[in-house]
Amino acid sequence: MVFPLPIELGASKELAIDQGTPFEYLRILEEVGADPNRVAFSHTTRTFPIPARHLRAKLADKGAYLEYGLFGKDGYYPIPTSPYIQPNDGMKIQIIKEPIEDGFLYRILISHDIYLKVELRSYGGQGYSFILDLIVPEMLRKGMAKNQIETIMVRNPKKTIYHCLG
Repeated sequence: MVFPLPIELGASKELAIDQGTPFEYLRILEEVGADPNRVAFSHTTRTFPIPARHLRAKLADKGAYLEYGLFGKDGYYPIPTSPYIQPNDGMKIQIIKEPIEDGFLYRILISHDIYLKVELRSYGGQGYSFILDLIVPEMLRKGMAKNQIETIMVRNPKKTIYHCLG
């Protein structure tokens, strides 16, 4: 694990873990003084199997953010590398609705994980606007309210940044 800033500064921390146990990571972070409200677990659908709604709720209840990433990367992980079914974008939207129903709207983040040049539009990829162009309209079609989407897209990320700034 690499922390971008010392824990003493109260920096937000994002952890990208696969099928490890985020509860163990959170316990260790708390032991060294980290605030769970400043911790985000990336790739939540890769960390827990799709039916593990109760585990995602338990993590959010401890204060951590649930980040649903890899939008636009359906089929990104070959079947042999993952013990879990990797959801497509439509399934991720349905899974995101679960913590909203469970009262954890303010613990949700999303991303598309663009980190390679070939993922940029100028190189033939889907680009940074993929979530705004395709995912947000699909969220609306699947019954999410505009204020829920605004919370996930604007308010929650803003909170994580302001936590970092003090």
